[in-house]
Amino acid sequence: MADGVTLRNALGEAVASLSQSATARLDARLLLQHVTGLSHADLIGWPDHRLRADEADHLRTLVTRRASGEPVSQILGEKEFWGLSFKVTKDVLTPRPDSETLIELALSLCADNPPRRVLDLGTGSGCLLGALLMEFDTATGVGVDASAPALAVAGANMDRLRVSSRATLSNQDFADDLSDTFDLIVCNPPYIPLEDRDSLSPDVRDYEPSIALFAGPDGLDAYRALAHILPHRLAPGGIVVIEAGAGQAEAISAIMSDGFGARGREITITLRNDLAGIERAVGLQSQ
Repeated sequence: MADGVTLRNALGEAVASLSQSATARLDARLLLQHVTGLSHADLIGWPDHRLRADEADHLRTLVTRRASGEPVSQILGEKEFWGLSFKVTKDVLTPRPDSETLIELALSLCADNPPRRVLDLGTGSGCLLGALLMEFDTATGVGVDASAPALAVAGANMDRLRVSSRATLSNQDFADDLSDTFDLIVCNPPYIPLEDRDSLSPDVRDYEPSIALFAGPDGLDAYRALAHILPHRLAPGGIVVIEAGAGQAEAISAIMSDGFGARGREITITLRNDLAGIERAVGLQSQ
């Protein structure tokens, strides 16, 4: 990539270098915007604007990192979720648009009775907890994660959103006992079967934390653990919203029905599809 290259040519060269990525043009554009500080509209409107030498060098470095498989979110150090910007590192899952389905379902189920206390089990980056605290501006929340580095990222994101005064973060496995009950519980647990590991794209398999991805031979181990925990932590009339992998919603619903039923609690189950039509969010409403 020659010094003084135009935005048009820089973008084209970056796309060519990232040809192995299914999102090569998007990746290249995001990296170019990051390097130059320009908007998408600027790239379109000023195609002949020339990069400085240091910008060209920086772009070259970032493109090389992306070509090696590193996710764009980790290169940039942030990812948008629910219209909000979240810090991202190798210690947390990158927030994904699919997971916004959980926020949509939580808002729908809580429309008539906003939660006072929110629990996010396996909070990771804190994207679910942060988005919900922004939506429910009088609620307080607890984010639990077994990874101390992940909690450090979540803490930075609570600061970024200015909700730290309403958020408590706890370094523990979500199977550990909690003493309180909550009006709304959300969870994006690991749900990928171990045998599917090699089928994942390298930017997921090699760069995101395995503890947040894999859950036993059938991908359902975390849901079985949750079925023992949730009946004790959910307040009467409360709501649970859990993310599901493709094709898992029916099995998860059965696991949760059995778990709550064993403790004499009835639940109403609501499913919500993501934009691809996959049943992505499982909602449980306590009677």
